Formats: sequence, C-alpha cells, structure tokens
Amino acid sequence: MKTNLERFFSSFVTTIVLLLIYAFGLAVATFIEKYHGTAAAKAMVYYSPLFFLLQFLLVVNFIAATIKHQYLKRGKWGLMLTHFAFIVILLGALTSFLFGEEGILHLREGETSNQIAVRTSDNTTFHTLPFSVELKKFTLTRYPGSASPSAYESEVIVHVDGQDREERIFMNNVLDVKGYRFFQASYDQDEHGTILSVNRDVAGRNITYSGYLLLVIGLVLCLVGKDSRFMRQSRRLKELRKATNVTAVSLALLAVSISVNAGEKASPMLDAVQKYTVSPEHAALFGALPIQSGSGRMMPVNTFSSEILRKLHKSDKIGKLNSDQFLLSLLAMSDMWMRVPFIALSNPELAAYYDLTDGECAYIQVFDSNGNYKLQEKLEEAYNKMPAQRTRFDKDLMKLDEQLNIFHQLINHQMLNLFPKEDDLNHKWYAPGDDLSAFSGKDSMFVSRILDWYLGEVQEGLKSGDWAKADEVVGMIGTYQQAKNKTLDISPKRMQAELKYNKMDVFRYCKIGYLVLGGLLLVLSFAMLFRRSRWMKVAVWLLGIGVLIVFHYHMFGMGMRWYIGGYAPWSNSYETMVYVGWATVFAGLLFVRRSTITFALATLFGGIILFVSGLN
Repeated sequence: MKTNLERFFSSFVTTIVLLLIYAFGLAVATFIEKYHGTAAAKAMVYYSPLFFLLQFLLVVNFIAATIKHQYLKRGKWGLMLTHFAFIVILLGALTSFLFGEEGILHLREGETSNQIAVRTSDNTTFHTLPFSVELKKFTLTRYPGSASPSAYESEVIVHVDGQDREERIFMNNVLDVKGYRFFQASYDQDEHGTILSVNRDVAGRNITYSGYLLLVIGLVLCLVGKDSRFMRQSRRLKELRKATNVTAVSLALLAVSISVNAGEKASPMLDAVQKYTVSPEHAALFGALPIQSGSGRMMPVNTFSSEILRKLHKSDKIGKLNSDQFLLSLLAMSDMWMRVPFIALSNPELAAYYDLTDGECAYIQVFDSNGNYKLQEKLEEAYNKMPAQRTRFDKDLMKLDEQLNIFHQLINHQMLNLFPKEDDLNHKWYAPGDDLSAFSGKDSMFVSRILDWYLGEVQEGLKSGDWAKADEVVGMIGTYQQAKNKTLDISPKRMQAELKYNKMDVFRYCKIGYLVLGGLLLVLSFAMLFRRSRWMKVAVWLLGIGVLIVFHYHMFGMGMRWYIGGYAPWSNSYETMVYVGWATVFAGLLFVRRSTITFALATLFGGIILFVSGLN
C-alpha cells in the first residue's frame, strides 16, 4: 500500500493529471469571473476546499518526484528549481489567503477613520489600521456634455506616526502606507463620499514573486544547462550529423505564421467618407501643430490623432486614411462619421444586448429613436459596483462608453487644446469647445471662431482639391500659438523629433524584424543539429548581423523616446515592456557564441514582447 502511494505521488503521469485538473479549475474560475465577478470566482473556486486540496496534492507530488528522481544528487538543478518554484508560488498563494487582508474603507468628506470592513463568507468584521485616513475632498469628473464619469479621485490626509501626509488616490495612482495599498474603487451617489479598496499582502506577494523568479531561472537551466536533456540530445545529434541527411525544412510556414494584418471589413459608409480625402501634405501640416494633451504634455497633433485613432479603432490607420487625415475628416464631416461603424467593439454579448454592429459600431447606434443614450442604465450599475464585482460585460461597457465620449468631445470641438492663454499661470491651453470666458477682446474672437473658419476651408479643399487657403489658416493658428505662448518652453527640435519618431514606427519594425530573423535562426539552428554546411553557417552569421542591426534600431527608438519625453523610457507599462524586449534580445546576444538556439529564442521572445506591448 505504501509503495503504491509513493508511486502514485511521485509519478509524472500524476503531475500531468493534476495540472490538467488545475488548469480546468482556473478556466472555470475565469468563466465565473467574467459573468459573475471576482467575488463569486473566489467563493466558488479559488477559496474552495477542493481547490486547496488540489494545490496540496500538487505540492506533495512535486516533493515526491524530486526525492524519487534524486534531482539534487544527479545535478538536475533546472528540474529541481522548476519543481521548487511551483511549491513557492503555491505557498505564496496560501500565505495571501491566511494572512492577507482585503477590505473596504468608506469615508465621507471631512470624516476620519482607521477601520476597514472585511467581508467573509459569514459576515462582515472590522479591522483596525495602524494609522487613520481623512477624506479631505472627493472629485468626480464627467465627460463634457455627458453623465458618464471620466475620472474620480480622493484627496486624503493620512495621519501616521504623528505626521499628516496629504495624498491623492485615483484610478492609476495607488496609495501605499505601512504595507497597506489603497485603490480608488467607487463613490457615493451624492459625490461627497469615497469607497477605497484596501489590500495588505506583503509576505504573500513577495513569496509569489520569488517563486516566479525561481521558475524563470529553472526553465532557463532546463533548456541550456550542461547536463540538461536538451543539451544531451544536441550533442548526440552533432555526433550523428555526418552520417545523416535531412530534408530541407520548408520556410513557407514561417512566412504564413508571420502574416500581415488582415484587410478591414468593407463598409459602405466608410467608403463614402473616403471619397473625400484630405491631402496628405495638408494633413501633415496640420499634424505638425503643437497641442496640449489632457495630462498637460505638449506634443504634435500627429501624436494626438494617432492616440485617438488607436483608442477608437484599435489601429493606426482606417481604410486609406492616416491618423491626421482621419481627425480632419472627422471634424469636417462629423455628421457622416456618426454613421460609420468604426468604433472597436470586442464583446459580442454587448453588441447583441444593445443591437449594435458586431466588431465595430457607429456612434449613432447607441441612441434610441428618442435620442436617449442606450448604455446609461447599465453603465450606472457598473460604476456603482466594486471593481472586483464587475463582470466582463461591465468592463467592456465602460470601455465602450469611454470611446463614445471621446468621439462626442471631438465632434463638439473639445480635447483640441490648440490655443494658449497669454501669461496663464497654470500653463493651460484651450480647445474651441471649452469655456473660453478667460479670453477677452481679439483673442476671444480668434479662439472661438478660427476652427470653424479652418474647417470651412477644409470642406472647400475636399470639394475642389485646392488646399492653399486651408494651409494659410493653419499658418495663422501656428503664428497665434507662437505669439501667445509665454509660459511653456516648446522645443521645435523635440516636436520635429516626435514627428520623425511617429513616422518611423520604430518598435513595429523591430517587432517584425525580431520575429522573422528569430524564426529563421531557430529553424536553421535545429537543422544544424543534424547537418552542418557552409551555407548554413554563413546564413546564421548573416541573420545574427541582421538581429544586431534591429537591436541597435530598437535602442535608437528608446533613445528618441528619452529625448522627446525628457525622462528615461520605462515610466509606464508600455515603455517597460519595450525595455524588457530590448533586455531579452541583449541577453540572447550574450549567449550567441555558446548557443545559437538560445540566441534565436531570445530574439523571438523579444519580438513577442514587442507584439504584446503594441496591444496596449
């Protein structure tokens, strides 16, 4: 009986079966979370006794397999670390469950509290924080002309260790105090109270991250370790390559796998608006104007239009229009664009519920025959839920609402912050659709009327093909900007560098280069395990030079971002992934003399990381 149990728990078959069950459980939890929220997934799967039993069996299996196969004595460091990493990750999850705190802090303006409400399966208890938090002010910002929230934040005072710290908590700004993390979760209906999600899990988080690090090291050792199965097979194949002839590997499949983007669906309305296309030269002239983003950063209109198009359409082009042509077309022919189904919609359930075009919808479709906003009722319900309770439907609904509000602001000439106010202490630039009461005299007339005049000339240009007058008005806007901007130092060199950077599209070409070159290198590296020939060595050498060229182009792109932004290019998730992709390829270059396969895989991973970063 004891022997049978030992066989069962140390068997690789048991490992596979347990991992398959574990994966199935995670899939079920994901499905539950999508339709019923995170709280339901935790109660039904993650925190269920059966799921804990399954994780315990996995730990026992990993330990038993390590002991039976004597990984330590045989020097199987990669396999031993990989098994140990899974144990550490599961221990981290257990630590989070047993010792982590997760609760809610509800505050009204002027109220101070050190009590968080912690919900369990049976009731709600209150935990005392080692400090107190006072809500100074809650601010809810709505999209102009809409009831939909665009942002909300809490200004708080943290009373800790005899000191008073003023802090702000909003969607992407988390407050950390003594291991407790505060997230902006929801708010009271009268907009005078805030609901903060509170989490404390220092030990569990550190243990889990350590497990992930060990897992990466273990997998690398499994692949390139001196006594790994992969390297042993590599040495055997090298011994046999002189006596073995291998049929050439077809590279056609690789070319197919790295396919170009599929063509866009044909739309009669999209075809109609594209019959009137803004001149590329004039669009570039408009795209070179400086504009102030919502965060206060100065950038060319070209960057702004690219961000807008990717936000609405999930692409940097629409039909044959680039982003600048799209923005001008949208402003000049807004009535037509309202009917074009181009706003990205990835949730079929959402499309069916509101009777929208699946995949891409038009702005006009979200209003009923009486002009009422179809999304409003469900949207209010979604915003009133805690983030953990929001379903996939809720999250996609909020994303769609954000896209629709951006479109709404654009056609009402908001967000187009093209006009500085002379000697403004807040360095604020204004859009024609904003409240322009701060301007007076000729400045007020110019700012309020110039865009309508300009769009009228654009419409004439669309009909006649003569863009001289439209060019002239763009020049007038540029002259006004230079004359009235007294508070911001806008470097023309940086603006031109950003336009050049946008046009070069560095990281997209690096992604393609890494995927193509890495794929070819991998195929050749495997082929050379069976047979080496002169042309293969030359091909690998040439591909390596190609990777080195792409790598330096990648580094050049990062340098341009550094110069344009004025700070190191790893300050957000996109830039961090771009940097990690660069570091991955750099690590592969360090291994190039030792292992061509490792170099090829590192190059491929660099391309994959850039691909994922581009999805942001």
